[in-house]
Formats: sequence, C-alpha cells, structure tokens
Amino acid sequence: MEKTYLRQFLSSDIQDSAVRRLEGSSNTEVYLVGNQIYKIGSQTEIEPAFQANQRFRIHAPKSYKEILPSIEFIPLDGNLAALKIEYLGSRNFENLVLEGNLSNDDVYDLVGFVHTEVLQKLRMIFEESKLENPLQIQNESTRFSQELLSALKLNLIRAGLMEQVDDFFDVAERYQEKFIAGCIPSLAHKDFSVVNIIISDDGTEVRFIDPRLTVPQLDQTQLNTPLGNIAIDLVGYQISLIRKQLELRHSNKKDRLSPLLDEVLVTKENYIQNGVFTHPMGLLCEATWYSIFSACRCNYCLSPERKWLYNLMMGKTHSKLEELRKILNG
Repeated sequence: MEKTYLRQFLSSDIQDSAVRRLEGSSNTEVYLVGNQIYKIGSQTEIEPAFQANQRFRIHAPKSYKEILPSIEFIPLDGNLAALKIEYLGSRNFENLVLEGNLSNDDVYDLVGFVHTEVLQKLRMIFEESKLENPLQIQNESTRFSQELLSALKLNLIRAGLMEQVDDFFDVAERYQEKFIAGCIPSLAHKDFSVVNIIISDDGTEVRFIDPRLTVPQLDQTQLNTPLGNIAIDLVGYQISLIRKQLELRHSNKKDRLSPLLDEVLVTKENYIQNGVFTHPMGLLCEATWYSIFSACRCNYCLSPERKWLYNLMMGKTHSKLEELRKILNG
C-alpha cells in the first residue's frame, strides 16, 4: 500500500504536502486530506468496517448522522480497497482525558459534556433499534450471548488464561438462559471505548467511529450477529474510563472521573431494572471486555511502562469469571 493509491481518486491539483499520514492499524494506512480521511487496506480489512458502519444506517437511520461519520467504499486495484470517511475532529476522548488538565474547570466541563453526550447517544441507538417481536428477541439474545462466549474463549486462549477457567464454559452453556431472560437486543457498536469517541475541533459535537460487526477479537468475516445489546457498549465505555482513571492516578495526576463512573453504574442499573439486560449479561460483558485487553497485543497495551495495567487486566478477567460462575451456579 502506497500513498500513490490515493491518486486514483484524489483531484490532480492536490499536492502531496496536503496529504497527512495518520496512525492506523497494522494492516491499514490512514491519510487526512482536507476534511476527508482515507483508510486504505485489503478488502477483507476494509469491507467489514464499511458493513459495520452501514448497519447503523439500516437499523438506526434517524440517528445515523448524529452518531457516525459519513463513509464511502472505494474499490482499488487487486485486493485493495479504501474508505472515504468524513473528518470529525483531531481529538478523541482518551486524548482529552489523558492530555487535558482535569484540574482546569473548562477542560473538566468539556469532559462532562462529552460524557453526557455519550450516554445520550447510546440511549438514542437503543431506542431506535431495539427489537419488540418476542421471537426475534429470543433468537437475537441467544445469538449475541453465544457471540460473547465465543469472543471470551478466543481472548482467554490468546491471553494464556484458559487453564484457569476450569469448567466455566460448561456452566455458561448450562445456564445460558440467565444471560438472555428478559433482555432486549438492539444495535451495538461492539468496540466502544474512549478511543472511538471523537470530539469536534470546536468542542460542540461528539460522534463515534470504528464500529465492528463482532466483539473483539472475533473474525468479522466469519461470525456476523446483526444486533447486540447496549450492555456491551456501556461496559466497554465504563472499563475504558476505569483504565484512564488508573493511568492518571499512576502518573499522580488528578482524574476527577469518579462522578462519571458513578453515573455509568447508575445507568447500567437502570437498564437492568427496566429489563434491557440481566445482571449476568452485564457481568459477561465485563469479563469479555477485560479479556479483550488481556489478549491485546498492540504497542500501547504491551508497553513496558503499562505492564502494571496489563497485569491488572489479566487479574480482573479471572475475578470477573469467578464472580459470574458463582452467580450462574447460585
């Protein structure tokens, strides 16, 4: 993949100096050109990203433009493809939390604004896309719980933790009804964290990027559960905030994130009380998210200076599985 691929669909009068390379995954190259972002990679990498975005257009058409950037799929030579993505802003929520001075009231007010927008937009997605047909609810809830268990098992294998879980998956299969009883499936981002929350440069808009077809680290080309549950996104947001809080405290910086985390806990409990998901489903999402970080092999997670955080994620994965096992057996 070369920058020259951009020349297949960029205006000839755009100079190379106007093309800025951004950080992407190991398998893609990302460039900013004006108010558009171009992500180039293999079709097997690019197509699922496009399909995940389009899923929001299908299941939440009213909310789509307020939640995600506009996106266009562009086939290239050979097995390559590109995504043309609307530029939303230069800063994500992780940048704001870690690099902003949270002791500054203006910065903290912006953090509070973003947090409120996140919870409102997750609610918006749920309300527009939730299922109401009882048979569909049962089928999709079952499929999503199986997706979570598949992702959890794969992540545990990658993290080298399978030997510590004993008969957990036998127990989970036996009591699967405790995950899904009374749950209400809806559209889900499935890779939701502070990294995928973008703030406009003027600080007035908040939108999300990079939804997935499946929960990490499942292969998006092999398993494709159309919907999910808001629990996976709420928990993903919660645990990513917890990680940022731990990093700030580890660096002896003021975090001021506890009120936000308290509100997330209250929000989760309200969804449970209203029958959107069960307590076991919430715990399964927590165990799955901790396993995602335990299995991650990116430079950020494996950095020696964050070894303590990686070890903590491993420990939390094990403790959440034990907590869930007790509830299922109880």
